[in-house]
Amino acid sequence: MLFDARWPRLAPALAAALTLGVVTVSPAAAAAPSGGGQDNKPLSLRLIGINDFHGNLQPPQGSDGVVFLRDGTKVTAGGGAYMATHIKQLRRQAHDSLLVGVGDLIGASPLESALFHDEPTVDLMNQLDMKASSVGNHEFDKGYKELERIQNGGCSPVDGCRFDHPYRGARFRYLGANVTFKDSGKNALPPYWIQRVNGIPDFAAVHPLKRKRPRIAPGPLTCAHSAGFEPATF
Repeated sequence: MLFDARWPRLAPALAAALTLGVVTVSPAAAAAPSGGGQDNKPLSLRLIGINDFHGNLQPPQGSDGVVFLRDGTKVTAGGGAYMATHIKQLRRQAHDSLLVGVGDLIGASPLESALFHDEPTVDLMNQLDMKASSVGNHEFDKGYKELERIQNGGCSPVDGCRFDHPYRGARFRYLGANVTFKDSGKNALPPYWIQRVNGIPDFAAVHPLKRKRPRIAPGPLTCAHSAGFEPATF
């Protein structure tokens, strides 16, 4: 199971705030009982988010691999190496930073990732120290069981381990606040994530999958469909 029952419950007020997206907590708000003399100064944190990577480890060909800056300068862009370099530059500009995903990191991928069931893309995100990512509809392209394998590791049931031996899974946590099991209504994915920065629980987020509520049945499997997120059976 992707969802770990040991995760603590959020207080109702915090849960309500999290549905808006992001909450930051100052040291004073996270302090232990009074008398600790905590500093009220907020902690500065840069959030770096990426989405719709779709396993594009190599730069796209032709005009898709070029962007134009405001001054008209043409810059080659796209692919894992360019993205990793840009993320590294952004991190250098901040004392503390977190990398998060916003869905569709895998799925609908080109050959260099798809041939190996997107394991190379997950390895890249691990190397970039991604902390968490919401699921998009393409994370379910091969069904919930395959997403479990992508999260937790193990060889593909289709053709075994063809890239990593063994494949160890995503070190970042996949989230889906409104992804539930059809039979029980329980969460099929962790609904939120809390990250401690400098010992303080400074950042918390929930990641709903669009507006509608996809539900997963144990078998046959039902999950979100890309067109309107109506149930689709696998």
